[in-house]
Amino acid sequence: CTSLIAFRHPVSGYVHEEYLVDQTVPSAVAAFVLFRDLMRVKFRVHIDYMVFDRDASFNRNFRTQLRALGVDSNMSGANDHWELGAIEKYWDTWTSMVAAMTMHAGLDATYWRFASGMANHILNRTPTSSNIGYISPIEYLTNEVPDLRHLRVPFSPSYVVQHDTGSLQPRAKAGVFVGYPTDTRDGIWCTYMPDTKTIQTSRHTVFDEHYHFLSLIHT
Repeated sequence: CTSLIAFRHPVSGYVHEEYLVDQTVPSAVAAFVLFRDLMRVKFRVHIDYMVFDRDASFNRNFRTQLRALGVDSNMSGANDHWELGAIEKYWDTWTSMVAAMTMHAGLDATYWRFASGMANHILNRTPTSSNIGYISPIEYLTNEVPDLRHLRVPFSPSYVVQHDTGSLQPRAKAGVFVGYPTDTRDGIWCTYMPDTKTIQTSRHTVFDEHYHFLSLIHT
């Protein structure tokens, strides 16, 4: 992917991210449809209005396609980012978190997407002063306090149980924790396997959150 687009539900503060292969109108519309369907199916929230900045992707063609989907829209003024203050604040926090995660792990910017997903996952479960009772976006939408016991230190070494090994082979494979899979319950994790350059998703994972993990990635 080359860019990221985020949609924020204005009432709860919930933010959904989509990764784009290009900054074209079809890609932006497809990303919005995914956000709209997620809000409708997962949270029973109907989206019929959207406010956005003056990015090149949000042109007249984009607004026309939104209307065809039954969505009214509005644009902020030129250079008037204060009109989108909530999402701008999110981006400021998001940027700091992504930078902190990658720097703490000693990684370069090529790992930003993993850090981005973890930051988004955490922020949607973080209490916010914009919600009555200082509750998180997830709690606002589900009326349930999120269970945070599944959270792990970003980019920690992780060891995933392998179920197809022989009796004398290692039962677990070492990798690097890179995030939480979407559309699954909490307590399942994504592990990057440096030797195969693949992602393995499993709940049978053990973490070493106190170890410096840079060597695992570059071996």
